[in-house]
Amino acid sequence: PAPAPETATPTAPAAPAPAAPRRILVVDDVKINLMVLQAQLRKLGAFDIASAADGVEALAALRASGAEPFDLMLTDIWMPNLDGEGLARAVRDDPALLGLRIVAVTADVEFPSKAAAAGFDGVLLKPVTADKLAALLRAPA
Repeated sequence: PAPAPETATPTAPAAPAPAAPRRILVVDDVKINLMVLQAQLRKLGAFDIASAADGVEALAALRASGAEPFDLMLTDIWMPNLDGEGLARAVRDDPALLGLRIVAVTADVEFPSKAAAAGFDGVLLKPVTADKLAALLRAPA
């Protein structure tokens, strides 16, 4: 007689492919601050990083992101044209940008107490260090 066919044992589904790099928008009117934050982010992972010089540019970039939206925005508070608080309000008022995590980057030690009311999900105090940035990136959204 022919041997009995082996029954396939169920196998665990293959692990999902690693998530695509997170898209991060860095907003600051001081070019050196943008460069430093971008360099620190690159050292911490393979992120897709874009930058904007003020809130107006940032809103344009966010709204143009389409099928690949940003999932984190690090923004300065004091900027010309549209400051960080105005930018946060505009993002929170735009249903298309729902789910974007907004973190203020500031040297103002008083700001954390009013950040949530201003629409921010967190605050990164300057000077920004790799450790502070890494902790922020690990924190749940």
